[in-house]
Amino acid sequence: MRLTKRVRITIIAATAAFVFLSAFVLPQYFPVCRYAFGRKGNLLLTMKTYQHTVRMDGSIDVILTLRNLGLEEAGFGYSNSHVMDLFLYSLDGKLVTYFTKGSGFLQVLSGFKLAPGEAKEWRISWNRFSETGVTIAGPYLLEGSVLYFGTDKLPILILP
Repeated sequence: MRLTKRVRITIIAATAAFVFLSAFVLPQYFPVCRYAFGRKGNLLLTMKTYQHTVRMDGSIDVILTLRNLGLEEAGFGYSNSHVMDLFLYSLDGKLVTYFTKGSGFLQVLSGFKLAPGEAKEWRISWNRFSETGVTIAGPYLLEGSVLYFGTDKLPILILP
């Protein structure tokens, strides 16, 4: 069975409308917890947020959780306090800005350990996007990072 050009265009338009509604409109009225994951060896990084849409002068609250899935203790050392970060990308994958942009970190030699099954959590409230480099409202992709490995990207709509 061959579809006519009009039927194909209708199917494509309906699919695009469904994706837009699912990603940006419906979640505003029915808050759903969203997750993104990243894995490096025996480490699982989870990014959790409820916001799908945020105003330029608003904030998005994110929880980053690093969990040791291995059978042995995992030790982490780092040379500054820049352990976690959030990155905002354009839809074409270009880095627009990041949470710690403009932040200074004291040089600290530190570290932490995670026993098998243990997790460490960071709670972040990112606000004032325009002050960190977002000049145009629109759709973006949000990625979480801990110890320089990241999660998948979640869509987020920034409104004026």
